[in-house]
Formats: sequence, C-alpha cells, structure tokens
Amino acid sequence: MTLLENGVRHWLPTLLRKILRTDKERVFRQEIENLPAARLSRTRFGVRSYVTAGAGKHTVVFESGLGNGKEVWAPVFNALSAKARVVAYDRAGYGQSEESTLARDGAQIVEELRAMLQAENIPSPYILVGHSLGGTIVKLFARTYPQEVAGVVLVDAREANFVQRCKKLGLSRMLYEPPLALFMWGRSAMRSELEAAPTTTHQARSTGSFPHVPLRVLTHHRRVFHWSRRVSRAWADGQSSMAGMSAKGRIKVCDRSGHHIHRDRPDLVVRAIRSVLAAANQVRSVRGSNGRT
Repeated sequence: MTLLENGVRHWLPTLLRKILRTDKERVFRQEIENLPAARLSRTRFGVRSYVTAGAGKHTVVFESGLGNGKEVWAPVFNALSAKARVVAYDRAGYGQSEESTLARDGAQIVEELRAMLQAENIPSPYILVGHSLGGTIVKLFARTYPQEVAGVVLVDAREANFVQRCKKLGLSRMLYEPPLALFMWGRSAMRSELEAAPTTTHQARSTGSFPHVPLRVLTHHRRVFHWSRRVSRAWADGQSSMAGMSAKGRIKVCDRSGHHIHRDRPDLVVRAIRSVLAAANQVRSVRGSNGRT
C-alpha cells in the first residue's frame, strides 16, 4: 500500500466525520434561529425566560440538563410545535432568567417551574420531558403533582440509585461522578445545582409515588468515554429500573447517540414524545366517554 493510499484509508473517515459534525452543527443553529421569540415570566421567584408555541390538549414541557438552556431543545421543540403545545424555559441563572439566591435543589426548581406555568396560564395536563439532571427534576414534579402530569419522557436521566449501584461494585467515584472542581469556572447556577444534586436525587426517590402514566426512557448507545463496562452496566440497569416505575413504561436504547440524545437523535426523542402524547390522548378519550355513560 502506497503512502497516499494509507493516508486516504486512515484520514478519509475522520474527515467525513468532521464534515458531518459541521453539518449537524449548522442544522442545529438553524433550528435555534427558528425558535419563537423568548418571553419573560415574572413570579414570586423572579424572572424566567421561556418560549412556547403550538396548541393541543396536553402541554409538553422541556427541562434541560445541567449547564444547558432552553435552546438545546430547538430541533425537538420545532418538530412538535405544529401539532402540540410546547414550552421550554431557562432555569434561574441560565439565559435571560434571573439568578436566584434560593436553594437550587429539585424541590425548589419544581415549585419555580410550576409557578411560571401558572403565571403564564399554561394549563395542565403536562407531558414532562427531562434530560440528565432535568430528568430527575421532572420525575420529582410528577411525584409531587401527579394530578397535573399525563406522561413523562426521560432522556438519558440518572436513576436515583445509580451511585449506590456503582459503590456496590467497589468502583472509584472518579469513574462515575466528575469532581465538582471541574465545574468551578462554570456559571454559578450550574455549580449550585451540582452541589444540590444529591439532595435532588434523594427528593426524587423519597417523594410520593410515580403516577400511573405513559413513560418513555431513552438511553444512550455510545459508551461515555471515561466509563468502564461495569459503570455502563450499572447505568443500563438503572435505566431499566426507571422504566419499571410505571406499568406503562418503555425503554429504548438510542442508536448512534451519546448522552445528549436530543442533539444526536432528535428524531427518536420526537417519536417518544409523540408516543406518549398518543397514549395520553387515548386515556383522556376513554375517561371522557366513561363520563358520558
């Protein structure tokens, strides 16, 4: 094999991957530009920035992961807005939302989100969609206000017992949980949320019961770069456990995706939400017909 052939063999796939990543980034930025203009909501907890579009019997509410604002949902938000009411917002300290001096644990964030939805006359029932830390927050919302929730979609959310699973395997904490020092240069809201994450996890585990609603659990396919096979196994077991929170729970491993499934495979997230919407609409129709007989 000549030097040129060897170079083509090894570098062409890398070049193609870079081109595809660049194209994906361009498409993603276009999706952000297509979002509706942001609005500001004022509640007793301060000012929150949000976007909303569409109409429907249910309201799809997006909760972002640590360090992310509402824009990260742009491809999914735009795809759903034609046939459903959708809402994405920035938690305190993100985007145009005000900083907060209040605790940044999940229970506090749930109350702030609910206050915003009520202040803006955004009605329940809600289909809650949460990524990563946002998944823990929407689980807590569903357990706290089950009567307001018609369905849940968890996008690579951490299961409440993930850390305990890893500890039982005798794994070093560095293998499954990044040290807080890595986030010392991040925005203060992100650091505060990370510091409160153990409290948030405990709240999501100990508050009420998960409602009997349609549930979809989406989990990544590509292994997280610093995880061993045992950590990945603990994560997978936790995802299966979350799907069992509801008799209507389903789990899907999302092909060709990392932790940010809504960026890597927005089509699969859209499909999961539509599935929950369809199931929730069916339940509502049955209840309505029962009420008429």
